Amino acid sequence: MNDLIMNDEGIIPDAPTCVRTYFAGRRDVIQILLEILTTADLENCLEYTLREYTLKIWFRLYQVERSLEQCLLPVLITHRIRIDETMKMALAQGSDCDLYRDEIELVDEVISAPTRPIISNYEKAKPQVN
Repeated sequence: MNDLIMNDEGIIPDAPTCVRTYFAGRRDVIQILLEILTTADLENCLEYTLREYTLKIWFRLYQVERSLEQCLLPVLITHRIRIDETMKMALAQGSDCDLYRDEIELVDEVISAPTRPIISNYEKAKPQVN
């Protein structure tokens, strides 16, 4: 799912957000993506990659479907608060907090997604000259 959403503009060039739009309309997918954030064990660094991919997916979905705001923003705000609290505890113990900082940046990017331009991962193919 991650690869499809991240690269959907290359799947059907005439409908560059078709995959994002499809998944944004799937309540079952939305619920799973929300649960990944709401049930996250922030102290388990092995879960970081899953949350990173999830947040990047959320960015692309929220870019094309602003109606997700109602269910997504409360989860993102709560998730950000939880990261901040976990990071403060880790700092107090002298732990490295780079992943927490990176995740906070990702959350902030998702929150701003509707205002960000849609960027293509692929350049349009140029006609070959014989």
